[in-house]
Amino acid sequence: FDSKYVSQVEYVTIGKGIKTINSNFFSTWVNLRRLFFVSTDITTIAKDAFKKTYNLARVDMEAKANQSSGTPGVLTFGESCFADNQFLSTVILPTGRSYRFEGSGQFANCPELKSVTLPEGLTENSSGLMLPSLFSGCESLTSLNILVNVPAAKISPDAFLCRGGYSPTYTLTDLRMPFDVRHANEGD
Repeated sequence: FDSKYVSQVEYVTIGKGIKTINSNFFSTWVNLRRLFFVSTDITTIAKDAFKKTYNLARVDMEAKANQSSGTPGVLTFGESCFADNQFLSTVILPTGRSYRFEGSGQFANCPELKSVTLPEGLTENSSGLMLPSLFSGCESLTSLNILVNVPAAKISPDAFLCRGGYSPTYTLTDLRMPFDVRHANEGD
């Protein structure tokens, strides 16, 4: 893409047939505000793919079934793929497919992110975690709804740390998970 036009793009639709978004691909698209996925063909959002797009406010993955090539596979989110987006407030991950978070910090330093729902379908990453640290530096994140039963041993020790730095502060006031907390220490 010609860089003089990239700076003018505000909306991007990822359509049928796109399987991978490469590292740093959208990192210079500073006026990108909304990102729509209309197909479940996408399987990889690589490390730093949308890092520092700055104005990105909404990521909507509510793909339409008729826009997909077949049954959706696992969608892998690379490390810091949506990190450092000052206005990112909405992330919609639909049910009906599997998700894997490789590395950490997928939504780090997104200070406007307030509420996130992680649907069923979380799978283990290469470190054996289902829920790594995703939200470091998300100082406004107050609500996290996890719709899948995640064993305590598959949760990173800093999974719910929303502020970075040396003096951690937890901002979450509403954490919903479908597991029995009486068994959270089993196997540790």
